[in-house]
Amino acid sequence: MISKFSVRQRKLSYLFVVLLPFLMYFNAIDNEYGMDDYYVTNGNPKTADGIENIPALFTNYYADDGETRFEYRPLTHTTFAIEKSLFKALPDAQEPREKIVNNVLTEANVSHFINILIYALNGFLLLYFLSMVLRGYSFGLPLIITILFIVHPIHTEVVNNIKSRDELLMMVFLLWALIECLRFGSDGLKKRLWGIGVLALMAFLSKMSSLAFFGLIPVLLYFTKTPVKRILMAVGAVVISLAIVLLLRVAIPGEEFRIFQYFENPLFVDDSFIARIGIGCYSAFVYLQLLIFPENLSFYYGYSQIPMSDFSYWQVWVAILVFIPFGFYGLIKFWKRDVLGLALVMWLGVMGIVVNLVYPMVGIVAERFAYIFSLGFTMVIGILLWRGYAFAKAKFSIQTANIALLSCLIFIVGVYSWRTIERTNDWENTLVLYRHDIKHLENSFRAHTFLADELFTSLPKRAIEQHGTEHIKEVVDLYERALEIDANQPYVLNNLGAIQYTYYKDYKAALGFFEKAKAINGSNTDMLLNSAYSYAAIKQYSKAVRALEEALVLDPQLHAAYTYLLRLVKHPEAHAALQKGFSTMATANPAIPKQKQYWMTVALFYGAINSGVIATDSLAKAFLLDTTDTQLGQEVVQLYTQLGDTQKATYFKQVLSQ
Repeated sequence: MISKFSVRQRKLSYLFVVLLPFLMYFNAIDNEYGMDDYYVTNGNPKTADGIENIPALFTNYYADDGETRFEYRPLTHTTFAIEKSLFKALPDAQEPREKIVNNVLTEANVSHFINILIYALNGFLLLYFLSMVLRGYSFGLPLIITILFIVHPIHTEVVNNIKSRDELLMMVFLLWALIECLRFGSDGLKKRLWGIGVLALMAFLSKMSSLAFFGLIPVLLYFTKTPVKRILMAVGAVVISLAIVLLLRVAIPGEEFRIFQYFENPLFVDDSFIARIGIGCYSAFVYLQLLIFPENLSFYYGYSQIPMSDFSYWQVWVAILVFIPFGFYGLIKFWKRDVLGLALVMWLGVMGIVVNLVYPMVGIVAERFAYIFSLGFTMVIGILLWRGYAFAKAKFSIQTANIALLSCLIFIVGVYSWRTIERTNDWENTLVLYRHDIKHLENSFRAHTFLADELFTSLPKRAIEQHGTEHIKEVVDLYERALEIDANQPYVLNNLGAIQYTYYKDYKAALGFFEKAKAINGSNTDMLLNSAYSYAAIKQYSKAVRALEEALVLDPQLHAAYTYLLRLVKHPEAHAALQKGFSTMATANPAIPKQKQYWMTVALFYGAINSGVIATDSLAKAFLLDTTDTQLGQEVVQLYTQLGDTQKATYFKQVLSQ
């Protein structure tokens, strides 16, 4: 009988749900680092020093590279720091060619194994949690739901993407906290509030977005007929934990900042009510599609894979016609404490937070955003299957009902398992993943640039290999397709220009791209440097020096600009432009003449054109900006002595002696 489980069968069921993730993701263990793993490992300086740096993880932002600073997930980083200390003897990762010759265990492999292990813990806790919520039902129902959850392909990103361990840890502590809430609701033991508070704290330290999901506490406690006082006490324990995390976060030096781009989510630019409704409904439709038929799973969605939608899109109307009735039906059933109503609230209520209605989500849609609300979906499917089973038992026979239920489960679990295993292969490494998914992400700007950027960084090596021109063309095609989707992206134009002058030696074409990039955003130093290289290549030295000057105005410490100015010194025809440029630079930005490197460059230029006095005076100014450079000071003294300027020679001797 499917509906009856002995104690031994229950124990075996728990063992099964712990082993099932390893059966689903056995092929993930041999995968290497993938998309965005550098946020937590793969050379991340925060975790590279191992356990010694753990205290610092609690006083720093999750991401801080100088250009962005955001989020607070110290517990997630801590797990990787511990990993680094335990497995630092292993190589970080292997290239595909290396694995063919000698496939060895890597740190990336260990990280994948640990992710699967945490996913298995998710499954164990989920079964226990559901058995408490569905106490009036056979143990078979929570077991079916748990199995459906574990094998669902939409979770492949969370498990395979090492960086997504934050989602896995958040789910562990969220489920555990909800279990403690249910226990507290049942027995009222106040000591359980400590457990709720600590577990909520751990969830917040794993990922702050877990705050949104703790709204499930009053939902579950209402469903289980918990007294209002106990509900408020449980919520209060979570609020205290939240306050602690917020105090830790406020104490972090520096302000959080992150610039959001249009292609990440158009709502960051156009946040009107109509736009939110349109993209929100379209996002909900995409999630429904991925939950039911997860065929084209993707590493990134974004604009315009998810278009700037309005009521002219049929997908928006499908979402409205499906989710509004489902929502009202779910609320009515939940109010009556029907378990199907609870499942719908857990699905639609949590999904409503991440479909861009409340806040624009980076990437618009992401499979990791579906991780928690997919539990509600699998509960709905499991409950419907169970009620169909009960109907079949009443209408036909137990044997017929068993066969029907098992047939449905074998089909669903079989299809989902096959898709999960197949999808895991795509996560072999970053490049394999990008190249696979780009085939069905024809309208995603960011997906094209992700792949193009990955290939662009390896072009110096790949361009000289056999079929090198094909590698170059692949990158160009990807960037050009990205510009067809969104033409106002200067960094794409800059990279296309860099390809033109580096590999095709077409400097005029390169300058065409740089000029377009400058028209959109003239404050990009890389673009200005590239423009200087291209102008110099066609002997337009005045424009080359002007571009370098503009770059130094933006960043007076830009080493690459000074280096290229020195390279131009070797070209006599560039000397007039350089002489004029050094003069205007000094007034273009008051910070430039305060740079030692500026005066060193000026000195070397005037030395090259035999203007010894100006060269020596420039070296002297460089030395005065850094009097610790005794070698430079001695050279200044020597040069002034050779020039017969004993007064200045004596002065700089005194400076040196001090």
